Amino acid sequence: MSLRAVGLRVPGTCGEWIQTIDQGKECLVSLPINRYTEVHLQLTDEKIAKESRALLLPKSQQALVLAASHYRIEPELQNKVSIHIHRDLDIGKGMASSTADLFGVMLGLAKLFEIEVSLETLFGLCCQIEASDGIMFDQWSLVNHLEGIVLERFENCLSPKLLMLTPDSTFVTESLRGTEAYQQKLKAKTGKPLALFREAMNTQNLALLGQAATMSLLENEPILEKAHLEALMALADEFHCYGVAGGHSGTVSGLILNDEKTDREALLAKLKTLPLGTYYSDYQFVSAVSGGAEILFAEA
Repeated sequence: MSLRAVGLRVPGTCGEWIQTIDQGKECLVSLPINRYTEVHLQLTDEKIAKESRALLLPKSQQALVLAASHYRIEPELQNKVSIHIHRDLDIGKGMASSTADLFGVMLGLAKLFEIEVSLETLFGLCCQIEASDGIMFDQWSLVNHLEGIVLERFENCLSPKLLMLTPDSTFVTESLRGTEAYQQKLKAKTGKPLALFREAMNTQNLALLGQAATMSLLENEPILEKAHLEALMALADEFHCYGVAGGHSGTVSGLILNDEKTDREALLAKLKTLPLGTYYSDYQFVSAVSGGAEILFAEA
């Protein structure tokens, strides 16, 4: 059985709450936000379907082939699937745009053909293509983003607001890994950000969450320097923010706002007077969300 068309949306991220090493393995907790990628799939004429898929990025095309093989969808049916992706996420900034594409294609294909598949399985499939974020889960999750393993889920997700700062510059995540120097720097990370994050989740404490996020970025500095991090931290202190979050292998950053104390207009005005306000060319107020996909439509 199959549907005629399916549409869904997947959140992007403002980087990660933390990215660290636990029991000798790399792991992270993504920071999903209310900015999304929409993926629309439809069974249609083969020619139309082929033309739509030719516009996909190579990894999204790979996701279709991998998922279709896993679901055992016959080639003649697979060839009739048109896919259109609409992004509200920047590419190459650490906003999980690639994971959103991969997961959206894979989940959308399962929904289109009414195939049951677990989120854990889909996460593992995404990680076969590239290191992936944990945005597909509806709880913040500590994941091994290289091997596709869910290590821990946190039942209580907080929903702070952030001022997300995006520069023009991009970064290719894969360029970080594979060197001996990277592995040595990785081993220097401590378990403190993860311990603080767990405590923040257990106590629902935004101040601890901000400390965990900021500490994680500081520990990541030897691996990839966050542009103007000291100035961001000073700005966070001045305007009573909880801390700084952002991409550990990307260029996006975010100030974690204190709704009761942070004067947003004054913060923006000060930001525009600073060098970091020029470097970060785009500012958006966003909200942290729990994650997970939302089905927008399903047409029989």
